[in-house]
Amino acid sequence: MEIKLLDEPLLQFGKGEYICPRAGIYKYNVSDINDIRPDRIVVGFIGLSESINIAISWIKKCSSHIEAKKSKQPNLFTNFPGFNESVGFYSKIVYDESYIRKINNSTLDRIKKEANDIDQLIVKTVDLYLLEIQFLAKNKKPDVILCVLDESLTKIIYGTKTFEIDNDLGEDDSVEIEVNFRRLLKAKAMEYNIPIQIIRDRIAKPSSEMQDEASIAWNFFTALYYKAGGIPWSLKKETNNITCFAGISFYRTRDKKTIQTSVAQIFNEHGNGVILRGTPVKEDKKDRQPHLTEIQAYNLLKESLSEYYVSIR
Repeated sequence: MEIKLLDEPLLQFGKGEYICPRAGIYKYNVSDINDIRPDRIVVGFIGLSESINIAISWIKKCSSHIEAKKSKQPNLFTNFPGFNESVGFYSKIVYDESYIRKINNSTLDRIKKEANDIDQLIVKTVDLYLLEIQFLAKNKKPDVILCVLDESLTKIIYGTKTFEIDNDLGEDDSVEIEVNFRRLLKAKAMEYNIPIQIIRDRIAKPSSEMQDEASIAWNFFTALYYKAGGIPWSLKKETNNITCFAGISFYRTRDKKTIQTSVAQIFNEHGNGVILRGTPVKEDKKDRQPHLTEIQAYNLLKESLSEYYVSIR
């Protein structure tokens, strides 16, 4: 077996180049620092009152510097510079009370009580958040909507806590989760054309199994900046040629009968692109891996390039 070490690609930032996204933003600012960009990100909040207050307090805290987790490997963790107008992202969070949509505890409790199973609970909870997303999209139009989840609800909808159902026998049944809250909410929210970010209120006090505070802040605010239309970094272009990057993945259908091929993402050096679904493929009996035929590979990349050129025009 021949082993080859691939060099890290250089990333382009506002005032320089670097291989690390986080250190690059810290030292050289975001890629679009000199362009039209989200220097003010208007956000909306949806969730229980207490959870929203926790999220807001955490966001305010993250406007200041957060020390990196200590490690014997000096480049493993990076200080978070703070999300403010003076360093790094050079942007700030903006909102007022009219952008805060509070869900009543009694409404959520009623949904939990009336739901026949976990799937119905998830669907009804998604509809509850969608109602507020619709209001913000119609009346306020924030750049990003933060959907805040309290921990007790999170444990139920993500399957880490038993959902109890009162049946005719008075027994408690634990049911298998078939509906995915995150996927369902994001899919239905696409109708309103405003990106959403799901945030758990436990983010303010990360437990030992979670990432360190600085890493959590980096992940959250980088995603927020990108969803608001910003370009945190871009791949350094060696030439003026347009380059299309494609990632190919495979997934099983819900009935487990076929394997589909999918281009997970087609994008340019700025991260702009589209997602394309391919055709069913067969699993090889020898290595138990899915393989594209020559014709499938040709058609998939041909369609990918066609979609890509349409998206960048």
